[in-house]
Amino acid sequence: MSDRAAYFFKGDRYLRYNITNDTVDVDPTEISDNWPALPTEFQNDLDTVVDWDEA
Repeated sequence: MSDRAAYFFKGDRYLRYNITNDTVDVDPTEISDNWPALPTEFQNDLDTVVDWDEA
């Protein structure tokens, strides 16, 4: 079974929460570091909460 993840965004940074292991596995990082192809308007000023459903 592969790990499941949720992403949380704030401003120009994000962190990745590993649902399977109940840990943060990517500390706050600039969005553009890992998703440079995103349009500029999606690389900053984000405030998002991600919700997932258990399968």
